Amino acid sequence: MKSAKLSFFIASALFSAVSVPAQASSVKTVTSQASYSNTVSNIAQSLSINDVNIGLTKEDLIKAKNFNLSNQEYAKYKYIMEYTPRGKWTPDIDPVIALGNSAKTEEERTKYAKLAYKQRTERERLETAFAITMIKVEKQNDPNSPRWMNWEQKKEFALKDTIVMDDTGNANTELVNIYVDPSVCVSDSQCLVDMGRTLQAKQPHTQLKYHFYNATDASTKQFKYSLSSKHPNKLAGVSFVDNGSKQPARSLPYMTVSSNGQTQTISLR
Repeated sequence: MKSAKLSFFIASALFSAVSVPAQASSVKTVTSQASYSNTVSNIAQSLSINDVNIGLTKEDLIKAKNFNLSNQEYAKYKYIMEYTPRGKWTPDIDPVIALGNSAKTEEERTKYAKLAYKQRTERERLETAFAITMIKVEKQNDPNSPRWMNWEQKKEFALKDTIVMDDTGNANTELVNIYVDPSVCVSDSQCLVDMGRTLQAKQPHTQLKYHFYNATDASTKQFKYSLSSKHPNKLAGVSFVDNGSKQPARSLPYMTVSSNGQTQTISLR
């Protein structure tokens, strides 16, 4: 996992890296700006980067702290974005990545890669925690939403108020169509489980049909074998349709359930 995340920063560097002018980046504090004129009264500190004075405002100093950068590093970032092509190529790049992409040595690159990794994992931790809380709040406010249902509950929800009895007391015919790419499904254990459930839920009055997209002979055979090996007594009356490379009506896999003139569509993703 660590190498996969680190590769993100390596790829970013390869994609957009460019050398900053060859001269060494000398950083030195010039002066405190306590007595600046009104035109520069918002400058809190001025630093020299490659003989160019870079002013840092109070806001810049706060940003440097929040990015875990020194004032000198933040001034160098401002120099990079103002005076090198980096500012034109990726104007919205964050300071740590900008400094890493412009680093001269492996030691510098490693330093900023570690810092970027730390900031990224912290961001992911916070965003994941918030997403989990959002789901909890949504469940509390809308507990009956189909989003929280398992497959059997979704199917029951779709069929609610659609199956009626005829004069003989038998349920009207239920038409169930499953739309799936078997080439993708056979390599996805959850998809195979869901497809097994569609077959297991088949009732005597159910007409079940699987519609294949982008199927190969091998994936079709493997898909059918997976169904038949677990539910051998349910395949009677089941039909399969090969739609070739046609575009499905929506993202696969999904199902439609039709009964009594009404049709419900359910995503199986």
